[in-house]
Amino acid sequence: MSTSMVEINDEKVEAWWDKRLTEIFCYICIKEILKDNKHDTHFTKDR
Repeated sequence: MSTSMVEINDEKVEAWWDKRLTEIFCYICIKEILKDNKHDTHFTKDR
């Protein structure tokens, strides 16, 4: 299981990502990309 730390209103919040949740997130992202629901700079290194 992996974790990531984000900061919300000066408070650090830890998120837990297991294999199942990662697969669900990736599935949703791919589904949205295929529907062309993305901004021009998302999912790239362009800023």
